[in-house]
Amino acid sequence: MAENEKSLGLHQRIPMDILLEAFRAELNGEQDLERLSQLVNTEYVGENRQKKGFRQVKTTLLGNPIVSFAQEHKDEVLAALKSAPDRNLILSALMVARYPVCYDTYCLMAKQFRLQDEINRDLIVRMLGTKYGANKSVQNVQINVTAQMVECGLINREKMGVYSYAEPQKPVHPISLKIWQESYFLNEPLANREDTESVMFEPFFRYISFI
Repeated sequence: MAENEKSLGLHQRIPMDILLEAFRAELNGEQDLERLSQLVNTEYVGENRQKKGFRQVKTTLLGNPIVSFAQEHKDEVLAALKSAPDRNLILSALMVARYPVCYDTYCLMAKQFRLQDEINRDLIVRMLGTKYGANKSVQNVQINVTAQMVECGLINREKMGVYSYAEPQKPVHPISLKIWQESYFLNEPLANREDTESVMFEPFFRYISFI
């Protein structure tokens, strides 16, 4: 596998309902890999895709700094996961913290939505290609990332391969904003953690409402 393919990491679409259940189990110390495998098997057809899906969910949680951060605030996070906008933001932050290509896609699209109402797949792939190279892997990962963003209500799919900006998610619980911020700082290690007000103006924060 080429080096840029390794750096992408997200080679299989992850259904957010499965990630949610796996994440809750991880927080509660009740992770059951057999149960997780069964859930994944209901989503994918074919043994190879099922195995890849299982590995992808495990990889998303294993060693993910957001999981560790959430475990330190377990009760707050479990309560927040009951709220749809909070859940959307927390699961998205999990993806962003684990896969830098997710963070890059979020930021690139947020910047483009300032200029135009709709973005097509080809533009997203071209923008990602400047960093990760123009190849089939980038195209596949783009599909996986945007599918997750649509599922979490961060963007709308107007038609096949065309996306528009959705209303920002308005969290009910303060912990959700903290997790979103943490996923940002993980991708921007040189950013000033003490200056949280300034980072709110970064493109990544266009998906969250503070009002």
